[in-house]
Amino acid sequence: MDIDYKKIKLVIWDLDETFWKGTISEGEVVEIPQNIKLVENLAKRGIVNSICSKNNLEEIKKEFKKDKYNNCYEYFVFNSIDWSAKGQRISKMIADMQLRDENALFVDDNLSNLNEAKYYCKNIQIITPDKLIELVNNIENIGKDDTTLTRLKQYKILEQKFISKKSASSNEEFLKSSNIIAIINNNCLDEEERLYEICIRTNQMNFTKNRVSQDELHKTLTNKDYNCGYVKVYDNFGDYGIAGFYALNKTTNELEHFLFSCRILGMGVAQSIYKYLNCPKINIKGEVTEDLDIENKKLYVTIRKSSEKDTIKNKKSNKKLKILLKGACDLGSTIQYFQGAEIDTEFPHANNDGVHTIGRESLIQTVQAHKFTDEEKENVLKLTPFMHREDFATNIYSDKYDVVVLSLIMETTKCLYKHKPNISGGGGIYRSLLLYRVSAN
Repeated sequence: MDIDYKKIKLVIWDLDETFWKGTISEGEVVEIPQNIKLVENLAKRGIVNSICSKNNLEEIKKEFKKDKYNNCYEYFVFNSIDWSAKGQRISKMIADMQLRDENALFVDDNLSNLNEAKYYCKNIQIITPDKLIELVNNIENIGKDDTTLTRLKQYKILEQKFISKKSASSNEEFLKSSNIIAIINNNCLDEEERLYEICIRTNQMNFTKNRVSQDELHKTLTNKDYNCGYVKVYDNFGDYGIAGFYALNKTTNELEHFLFSCRILGMGVAQSIYKYLNCPKINIKGEVTEDLDIENKKLYVTIRKSSEKDTIKNKKSNKKLKILLKGACDLGSTIQYFQGAEIDTEFPHANNDGVHTIGRESLIQTVQAHKFTDEEKENVLKLTPFMHREDFATNIYSDKYDVVVLSLIMETTKCLYKHKPNISGGGGIYRSLLLYRVSAN
């Protein structure tokens, strides 16, 4: 069972005798720390995890609430936990997540379950638990760095959307009530790396399948004879990020690039953008999950240009606050007080090699991450074998958070800061939180 690691976008886990040792319906089970860590590491490489298990859902949720699992249930989406056969369930899970079976890896100790999955999903990749060490050893060869768990968050949005869709009386009503907004930005050079990546990786909704080199794409983006734009998509459920790209040759009035993320499959965005561009010529290559038929479809997508001031930030008065918690992991105990907010954390954690500890709690280091040049950082890393490149990685300087909460515990315990006697009552060292308000603009 050779695995094509580059194709993996989803790992589907069995539980009994696979994710943990034992059968939960027969008594206590024993956690496997390597698997718990693997799920987290996969998520940080942009690989989504899901569960397909023959079990009782409430019993499984109760088990995962135990401290020994380190809240890893939060890393799973689109779980299917009941007593029915797995083959059709797995096929439905992959379809609901808008992926292809070749992008899924199914892990199960039961060969019958693996073969059943193969019957319903011809191209799915399968392995038994004893082969998981190969996945652990190849973790750096799949996906890409996603320590902010952006992809996981997008699939949680998709999951919530799927649940809401089932309660709607019709798909048309659901789309209409979703308030879908597609914002076109023509400053493509600002996102050149990302656009090159989606040109290479996107398949299901890549209408032209024009695989070009990065130099070729750059020439297109800088050519005045082309109208190029990338598309960001939002709706009531959240932000889908950059979900589309087009390059229209104005001389021939033909689309040379026209592609969209599977995350927005079925929303009518591709058709709406095609209509917005006045239906230019397009040579559709290979199989595409959607068509560009705009005559027989009702579209419920509002298209805006990025220059318009009325952006998505003002669309909803009840927008969730985005908060970054940075510092020692004891700061995690405050998460319960930020109900209703979107929380990201930058806490210390073990590196994938299990040797280095990635320190995210030093504010001095955070400042260095901003001020040091790449060369200076490399010199520091060479001189300090206990440090790792990720020690300098932080999103604190991005504009994605409304609030940043910093812990001072590291600085105070190392005597970097001390209160004056008339404030602290004795000059003692103290621990506190520092709250910054960050401009949403």
